[in-house]
Amino acid sequence: MNDRRCSSVHAMTWLQSDRLSELLRGASSVALFGSRASNCARAESDWDFLCIGESRSKKERGLDLVWVNPAVVCSGMWLSTDLAGHVAAFGVWIKGEPSWKIGDVDFSAAARRKEANIARTVRALAPAWDLLGPAYQAKHATLLRREVQRWALLSLGDAVAPAAALDAKWARAPLPWIVDFLVGMSVQRELIARILVAGSI
Repeated sequence: MNDRRCSSVHAMTWLQSDRLSELLRGASSVALFGSRASNCARAESDWDFLCIGESRSKKERGLDLVWVNPAVVCSGMWLSTDLAGHVAAFGVWIKGEPSWKIGDVDFSAAARRKEANIARTVRALAPAWDLLGPAYQAKHATLLRREVQRWALLSLGDAVAPAAALDAKWARAPLPWIVDFLVGMSVQRELIARILVAGSI
């Protein structure tokens, strides 16, 4: 059984639970995405589902439901998101079919949006960094590093890989330019170095 078929079978088993069936009611299409779809999940990894329909996104323990309105799916706004590219490349459709493909995604626009989000995150972290405990510093440092990895992929016109794959890639080959990139967000180099050390990155 290939990886995608395995993910599909496991997701279908998950979908058969009464609780999840209730949560997904009204979705015209459903795709499994993230590490579960790519078979690089850890034991504690969430089950991530993209649901096309008219409902609200919901996150609870072990489950993340991202709802997107059908009218938005074919819009430039959706097609300029990293999630649209990720699902097109890695998603496993459990119900229905995708209405877009990888060639429809505007990766350059997604990269610009990602860079703007990184800049906002760095500016927010800077004044609060010393107020955070070690555990929260490590958490935010890791999240920031992953966002920079996602930006790098989007800038190359590539879909964003699951977080577990990003972590594995970083362990093999860190990005040597990450400090200079983050310093470009108008934050002192010394603080960036401390943030990276806190995340052991």
